[in-house]
This record gives sequence, structure tokens and C-alpha cells, in this order.
Amino acid sequence: MASREIALLKEHIDERLDAIENMINLSLVSSVINMMDETVHTEYKEVSEIEDLADVLSQYEACLDKIERFGDKIAIYILSQESMNISKVRLLLEVVLDIDSEIIPIFVFEKLNGMQRRKLLEERISFCVQDKELYITG
Repeated sequence: MASREIALLKEHIDERLDAIENMINLSLVSSVINMMDETVHTEYKEVSEIEDLADVLSQYEACLDKIERFGDKIAIYILSQESMNISKVRLLLEVVLDIDSEIIPIFVFEKLNGMQRRKLLEERISFCVQDKELYITG
């Protein structure tokens, strides 16, 4: 083969490799865009569900104290505007899980007596005693 033919062959191979590289880049960009679309859609859905949840909780004289994300799970801290007994906790737990069963509701208390703590533990209900204790069930 003449050196001119070899040079043309190399040039052709380089063009083909560049075309392949461009196609791979486009494919990767397309995948990233699809992943971003899914993330934005999921986050929008979560925000609207949390807003709905805040409205519902206010009907039961409770509010969202704070929201935390743990990987793909969202934990919401529920604070009652009046003292919260175990029956109200059960009711709020059911309301929250009816809206979204993936949310982890954590009930916030200023203080708990031994009987209240025991009931929450027995029923595997997540709770937080402000600045003292945090119990989260799976």
C-alpha cells in the first residue's frame, strides 16, 4: 500500500471514531436529561404532597415542624399545637400514611411520661422528645 492510501485510511478511521464518540456523547447526554426530568418530576410531586399534608395536619391542630430527606425517604416531624395523646398520634399516623405511605412521620413531644413512651415503642411509632431522644422505626 502506498503511503497516500495509508494516510487516507487513517483519516477515514479517525472520522469514523469521531462519529462514534459523538454518538456516545449524545447518548450520555440524553440519559442525563431523562434522569433530570425524572428527578424534577419526583421532587415536584413530593413538594405538592407535603403541601397537601401540611393543610390536612392543620385541620387536626398539628403542623410540620421540620422535613428531612434520608436517601429516597422523607421524614416529617409533626408537632401538635396542643398536648398529643396516643389516640391523636394514631389518628395522625393514619392520616399521613393515607396521603403517602413512603413518608416517615415522627411525632414531636416536649416531654413524655413512661407510659406514653412505652405505648409509642410497643406500637413502633417514631417519635422525638425535643433535644433529648429520637426513635425512628422502619
